Amino acid sequence: MKIQQEYTSATTTTQDANLSVANSWIWKPIQPKKNQSNRTIGIDVKFGGLLTVIFVALKLFGVIDWSWWWVLAPLWISVAVLVVLILLVLAVIWIIAVFHHLRNKITKG
Repeated sequence: MKIQQEYTSATTTTQDANLSVANSWIWKPIQPKKNQSNRTIGIDVKFGGLLTVIFVALKLFGVIDWSWWWVLAPLWISVAVLVVLILLVLAVIWIIAVFHHLRNKITKG
């Protein structure tokens, strides 16, 4: 009986963890924000995730006749913007390193 209880609690914990990871991919943890006087002022939801859910619902109900690429665009566009920002930061770092190297080469040579 004890083994069954341990197995049940272990699988429940794993399922809860998997559900938590799946939910955090689209939604931020839903926790009300509180100001200094402890009054609730709202719930944060990622805009892209909410927009994706709305687009999928509209597509499934036949309200919009878009390609699935555009229905899921809020997800991949946000990833693309993140990749572009990372590449821009890396490019700036690279340019600074090249100028620093050239300046050192000119002053020493």
